[in-house]
Amino acid sequence: PQGGMLDWGLSGAALAAGRADAIALHMFAHAGLIHIGFNSVMLFALAGPLTAAMGAPPAAWLRFLAFYLIAGLAGAGLYLLLNPDSSVPMVGASGAISGLIGLFSRLRPGGGPLVALWSAEMRRRIWDFAKANLVLIALITVPILLLGGSGGIAWEAHLGGFLVGLVAGPRFLVQR
Repeated sequence: PQGGMLDWGLSGAALAAGRADAIALHMFAHAGLIHIGFNSVMLFALAGPLTAAMGAPPAAWLRFLAFYLIAGLAGAGLYLLLNPDSSVPMVGASGAISGLIGLFSRLRPGGGPLVALWSAEMRRRIWDFAKANLVLIALITVPILLLGGSGGIAWEAHLGGFLVGLVAGPRFLVQR
């Protein structure tokens, strides 16, 4: 009620205070319209191709939802693992969205077999993901910290979701 959607944020302090609900709620809370806008654009761009690769509706929709939630939880898990004592609330669907990006990175344009995890093409795609996150950190987190604030990009959640997308995401696809 006092902090708006930040009250739904996930942190070590929130869990220590008995706020287990923050594990799920943080994925549906955002730090403003720009934040939800960026996540929505990525969701809309990725949902169609990934859902199509997951088979026919309605089973594909259920696979997509399950994977989305798993990727979001993986992002939360890595964030908490690396910041167990944090009191800064993490909000947003970025861990789940990064999971979608990780899975999408395995797909080839026009179909065909998945891009191999240890291939040169996958290394390039991973590097592209890292560069995009470095730009986000430079544009958002650095100014916040320089101005004496706290928070910014939860890169740990991005990384956790992305890794789950790369490794576990293909299990949600129909046979390729």
